Amino acid sequence: MGTPTPSNPLAAAPTPPGADVRERLVLMLAKLMATYGIPAHRLEEAAAGCARYLGLEAQFFATPTAVFASIGGEDGSQRTHLLRLEPGEVNLEKQALVDGVLRDVLAGAADSGAALGRLEEVVRLPARFGPAVVVGAQAVASANAAVFFGGGWREVLAAAIVGLVVGLLGILASRVRRMARLVDFAAGLAAAVLAFGLAGVLQPLAPTMVVLAGVIVLVPGLTLTTAVTELATRNLAAGTARLMGALTVLISIGFGVGVGQRLGAEVFGVVGGPPQTLGELSHAASLAVAPLALAVLFQARPRDWMVIAPAGWIGYLGARVGGGVAGTRAWGVPRRIRGGAGLEHLCETGGSALGGSARPGHHAARAGKPGLSECDGVRRGEHTGGRGLRVQHAARGHGARRRAAARERGGDAAPGPVIAGRCVATSCARRAT
Repeated sequence: MGTPTPSNPLAAAPTPPGADVRERLVLMLAKLMATYGIPAHRLEEAAAGCARYLGLEAQFFATPTAVFASIGGEDGSQRTHLLRLEPGEVNLEKQALVDGVLRDVLAGAADSGAALGRLEEVVRLPARFGPAVVVGAQAVASANAAVFFGGGWREVLAAAIVGLVVGLLGILASRVRRMARLVDFAAGLAAAVLAFGLAGVLQPLAPTMVVLAGVIVLVPGLTLTTAVTELATRNLAAGTARLMGALTVLISIGFGVGVGQRLGAEVFGVVGGPPQTLGELSHAASLAVAPLALAVLFQARPRDWMVIAPAGWIGYLGARVGGGVAGTRAWGVPRRIRGGAGLEHLCETGGSALGGSARPGHHAARAGKPGLSECDGVRRGEHTGGRGLRVQHAARGHGARRRAAARERGGDAAPGPVIAGRCVATSCARRAT
């Protein structure tokens, strides 16, 4: 969703008093569209089209934080305006209201004065959903994300708690301007520490999955999509600036999560275990709830929910179909995230991903796939039995079989990917012994 900002980002950028009502309308329209997240190419086309309809010659150049407008009158004079603004939260209701005003102006249903008054009413309009409802929706969205990631009831409960805390931080940051610049880092830090703390109470729990589900609402997915759209339409300045802003948010969250994980591991110890997936029925229930939670977070009108929900279902089905075409489950990525990515994949596929046909780790995968704790234990040499020992045997067997296959082919060295896989497997086994 992005970093919260003060509730009225337009108050600091008044319309020039010397401009006539048509010019004030066009400038206000461009300002609102930029504030509520309209892509640059749509903003420039809509504002320029409205100006032409009103008898003005205008050119616009939009970026995420400023709009340049050069407007000429019928007497040949021309004025250039710089509209500096702070990007606000995405508000789908206000976007729809602004689009409605623009349509009425172009259709001749509203004159410039009436349209300008309606835009000013849009600015003063309070958010449809208050802070308490938004925080609750964020907790629900995080819980549903944990379901989609393949978590069990412990992960769902922990993700809801983490999402609630992250939502409270966002509300606090929206009221304290200085904190708004650190909310992404603070949210990642708080989510990671809280997830490790909950892992000590709700065992077994996959804390990495909980962290990802807890901060998923802060991930600027819509901003990234808008940036790619602007780059594709050759609005390079706006697209690059928006893309860098989204990457900055991601980096801030990542640094916060990294620091929080290290701090949580030191305070609560390295804890975690494989989650118990709730099953397909839980996905169906989440599909009914998640779009509504996101509609609340984006301040959508209830009449638009009937469009938002099917769009979410189509996106989910597209991910499932895409995952099937790629040969992986749509929710298989979190299994790699929750620990033991390299060795778990090695044990599960028997080295097939590295170019081999043997399955030396099949017995370990059948008995129980190693998770974060087992693979970390193998790396540190702490496991001497159980699944940790089976991971060691799988790693050794993989390397031995690769060397035997190379000798049968009459070669001294295996292909590059095999060497990489053998190094990973034998290195973990050597450290464990």
